[in-house]
Amino acid sequence: MKDYFVKITINVLLFFVCINFINAQIPVSVGNHSGKFGDTVDVSINTNNITGLNILSYQFVFKFNHTILQSLGISSDETLSSAGGWTVLGNTKTDSISVGAFGANSLSGSGKLVKVKFRVIGNLGQLSPLELRSFIFNAGIPAAVSTNGSFTVSMQKIVINTQGWNILSVPLTTIDRTKNLLFPNSISGAFTYIGNYITNDTLKTGSGYWLKFSSPGSTKINGNPIFRDTIMLVSGWNLIGSLTNPVSISTIQTDPPGMITSKFYKYNNGYSIADTIHPGAGHWVKVNQAGKLILFSDP
Repeated sequence: MKDYFVKITINVLLFFVCINFINAQIPVSVGNHSGKFGDTVDVSINTNNITGLNILSYQFVFKFNHTILQSLGISSDETLSSAGGWTVLGNTKTDSISVGAFGANSLSGSGKLVKVKFRVIGNLGQLSPLELRSFIFNAGIPAAVSTNGSFTVSMQKIVINTQGWNILSVPLTTIDRTKNLLFPNSISGAFTYIGNYITNDTLKTGSGYWLKFSSPGSTKINGNPIFRDTIMLVSGWNLIGSLTNPVSISTIQTDPPGMITSKFYKYNNGYSIADTIHPGAGHWVKVNQAGKLILFSDP
């Protein structure tokens, strides 16, 4: 009798395991991307953890705007689909690519499932939807829940840093404003100043940030241009950011007028007076009351 109940218990447990497996819904997403004209870019298809789900195949159709992005095919390099025994095939049409993949061993892990390669052929500011259609794992089990994304044709600025501490800023509006993405080579947090020092994981335009680097280098930042910005200031010293193009100090306006009581100072292993605010740099300025600093430049 005891063995009988043990068998029933095991069967019930297996039943619920199977039900949970069948009802599992795996998020699959594209995300938002950007790049400048002429770039070759990888757009990754991302998935949550699929370990233990016995995934032996998947297929989907990827839609895009062919006047903005030119398909260069697919790639499994450095993705989950690079596992031994897996084959990934793609069939490219004018505005879509059909992808099918299969393997002898089930996939495991999370992250990049596969990548679609493009050349950016659109104009600055254009946006292409990135649509995942008819995504299926195996024959439909487990189910996939797709989230679409987008691609924006952006401008690129190169921000130069010296070894040690730098005062830098973000000269473009970007999709992802996290410090580790914008300045991946920095070895410190990002510190701005609003009456006292504040550390930020997400950087905003208009602000300057102290960042430390182990060696001289440069960072490429993609985004949309900023030709005008109004920066809110507090009374006293402020650490301000930049625009996409250089701004002559003589053209800077304030609201109310006459609130600036210092020169503008830049930092390069020491302070010096600045006559121009350069893209990607941060500067100190002192004002006698709270107000607005208005920057503008030619496109």
